[in-house]
Amino acid sequence: MKVQKGSAVTNILDKNLPKYLANGWKVVDDVSPFVNYTEDQLKDIVKAKGLIAETKEDAIEMLEIITTKEQVSKEGFTDNLIKDIG
Repeated sequence: MKVQKGSAVTNILDKNLPKYLANGWKVVDDVSPFVNYTEDQLKDIVKAKGLIAETKEDAIEMLEIITTKEQVSKEGFTDNLIKDIG
């Protein structure tokens, strides 16, 4: 389970949840790994991938899509028999 306090995010065991909640932490479903980057950093990362983002939110959305596709597309396959179609 992931919890967040400010910009800090950590994974905890369910049994420790009450202690974290009492100290001001909040349960989060999905935290983007890109939220702590500045807008300029995100735009540079996106630009390096051949895309252009106008806002920080656009850059985060693009990077989440790209990251998901890269992680899922060939996961577990090392023989190059799977071809990218998109």
